Amino acid sequence: MARERHPVSLVNAAPLALAGLDAELRTRAEIVGLQWAQRWFDRAEREQRVLFGAWPGTMSEARAQVVRTLVPWLRERGAWPTADVTNFEATARVVYVSARAAWRQRGVAGAG
Repeated sequence: MARERHPVSLVNAAPLALAGLDAELRTRAEIVGLQWAQRWFDRAEREQRVLFGAWPGTMSEARAQVVRTLVPWLRERGAWPTADVTNFEATARVVYVSARAAWRQRGVAGAG
């Protein structure tokens, strides 16, 4: 039996969701991503490892960062829970992209 496909793909919806993020939430998500990357940098330094290769984080970990860090902040603002799963995914994507960009920048700067 063939699986039924959903008419709207979350991949196609992602740009719209990113554009619709509250500016303060987006900024906080970017900071969370930078902090996440910094923890990786600190760990690599403690273990005397060289930063090499692609960003080691995953979208699952980015979602966990949102739950751990941003959900409590959203609750304080009365903005959680929400039924907008696309917004949650967009927020996790901002966290992920921010961390990955910091990783790439540090890796490129460290290679020189």
